[in-house]
Amino acid sequence: MILKKITLNNFRQFYGSQSIEFSNESNNNITVVKGENGCGKTGIYRAMIFCLYGEKSLSNEKKSQNNGESEQVHLINFNYLDENKDKVVTASVTLEMSNGRKNYIITRSIDGKKNSVNDEIKENDELDVEMQIIDDAGNYAPNVIKDKNEVKKIINDILDDGLKDFFFFDGEQIESLSKTDKEMREAIKNGITKLLQIDDLDRAIKVVDSAVREQQRTIRNNNPSSELSQILDEIESLKTKLTEKQSELDEVGQKIASANEDISKYEEKLQKNSNIKTIYESINTQEELKSSKKENLQQNREQSKKILQENGSNLVLDGHLIKAQSLLNSAISTNEVIISVDKLDEMLAEHKCLCCGRNFSDNDIAHTYISQLKVLQEKVSGQSDISALSSNLKVNIQRSKNSLDSINDYLDKIESNKSGIESVTKRLQELNAEVSNSSMKEDDLRGYQMAKEQRVKDKEELLRNHAVITNAIAQFDSRLQELELKAKELKKAEQSQNTEIRKSEYLEELSSLFTSIREKYSLKMREKLSSEATDTFRELISDKDKNLINKIEIGEKYEIIVRGWDNTSILQDISSGQRQIVSLAVIVGLAEIACNNSINIPLFMDTPFGRVSGENRSKIINCLSKKVGQWILLVTDTEMTEFEYNELLRTNKWGKMYILDDGDQKGRTKLSEINKNLYEPKKKGVGENNA
Repeated sequence: MILKKITLNNFRQFYGSQSIEFSNESNNNITVVKGENGCGKTGIYRAMIFCLYGEKSLSNEKKSQNNGESEQVHLINFNYLDENKDKVVTASVTLEMSNGRKNYIITRSIDGKKNSVNDEIKENDELDVEMQIIDDAGNYAPNVIKDKNEVKKIINDILDDGLKDFFFFDGEQIESLSKTDKEMREAIKNGITKLLQIDDLDRAIKVVDSAVREQQRTIRNNNPSSELSQILDEIESLKTKLTEKQSELDEVGQKIASANEDISKYEEKLQKNSNIKTIYESINTQEELKSSKKENLQQNREQSKKILQENGSNLVLDGHLIKAQSLLNSAISTNEVIISVDKLDEMLAEHKCLCCGRNFSDNDIAHTYISQLKVLQEKVSGQSDISALSSNLKVNIQRSKNSLDSINDYLDKIESNKSGIESVTKRLQELNAEVSNSSMKEDDLRGYQMAKEQRVKDKEELLRNHAVITNAIAQFDSRLQELELKAKELKKAEQSQNTEIRKSEYLEELSSLFTSIREKYSLKMREKLSSEATDTFRELISDKDKNLINKIEIGEKYEIIVRGWDNTSILQDISSGQRQIVSLAVIVGLAEIACNNSINIPLFMDTPFGRVSGENRSKIINCLSKKVGQWILLVTDTEMTEFEYNELLRTNKWGKMYILDDGDQKGRTKLSEINKNLYEPKKKGVGENNA
């Protein structure tokens, strides 16, 4: 299959009639179409799928539309509709291609109109198609084929509808081929079986198995009460149960794969946001510290207040108390009791000393001394009260000292806590500033963690269920083998007298033969595809990642399995760019096997390098330019920098280049062919193109 030319007439962003002629010679087979996002790259990809298969929506859009997540895409150019409001207008795509010795011109068109009152656009669901077939001598077939089913059959014989996503795809779509969901696994299975013609064997096996069941029904109906009929009934019942159980097992297996994918997805998100998770952990720690310091601060303030309430008066009078105690102590220490005040009064009254018997007058010095002694003794007579007061003062002074020490200690703690709170507050402001620069919030992280834990529990339950179903299948299978052996013995004993039994035996042997051939051929092709995909992957992947993946396998259920250096499955652990390369390696390997290592199916790639690193881009360009019969690339300027441009030139297989330019006029994109040697790419190095 070789694509030669595509013409878009008022289709999507392309106003009027515009064309691309594809490079299609064996040594000149690469076509590059470069345009900014929104200019119409995907419009060209859409036009190709629309013309070949009559599909208005791309594969990824169909899923969104089925889920109600997106609206139907309009195909007729908006400017063209605006110029012809209330009139039926037509948009069309014409594709010229060849396959073998025949050339084909296919034109598919769609009608629609725009209402001038409410600007509603309606496009017809029914599409018109025409196909012209030309032989290698340039002779046109006498009739133009307009029957949709006939055109569909011819196209599917060239490239089956089920295979188109393997060879016409965008970067995001090709990555999805390496996913483990049931729908994608079924797509891979259909692609492999159709391209390698394994589906022909499947159809043959179904026909023979149907004949076997019909023949066994005939045997049972002829002699319903016989032991053989009863065994055949049980065999049919067991086969039905086995089919049901196998379906259950497949469903559980798919759910396990889905759980693994979800777990990996959550782990990836948590891992990618491990930094923000650490920040939130720090925030929680700082918040707890701040709360603790606030609590301590409040407690310290309460304790200080309590001390002041209990001992405040002592603290205020502390200096006076100390002075009073000093005076009392001096008074106590300097006074001694010699004679009572009463005796002294008696001496002064009689003017006679009772101690020595001497008489004295009022003017005598002795009278003066006795008078002074009386005064002193009157002071000393309150000595016990003074001592008690002094002791009490001493207790209060010590209590004041203790209170003051406690208050000073609490004041230090208060200051320390206040300083700590200020420091923590500042740190929290810094951490929250870091958080504000991240799109992932704490609730999101917690949600992902909880979701992951739930999926782990789901997986554990599914694994238990898987084991139960597997055990049931083993028991059914064992019983089935036992019954089939017994039925075979009974048929052998009766077959000489019963032609129907001989027919059944022959059909069963034929079914067994076809099944064996199918399994051997399928295994051989899967092993060969695994080998080709692994070899291609090693050509495509960067040198630093070569040791990351040991082998790519196609499993028994046609799922893609990626083995790491230790032979464990690591598909969920590799990057998006690496998945894209894995899928691309499988596609190239598949086409190589189907076409005896000489690919004659084109690769049509929209945004091929978006998630691929610079070195891998170089590997892809060098590898595919050698392996692919025709390669069409729809790229942005970030995918066609100086680096990719020079790599493509070095292949010596780059033929044509087109530029898409809407001139800031939406819906009026111009397709212009340019001399690739005159193109000036954006300067950017390989090291900057990291996926």
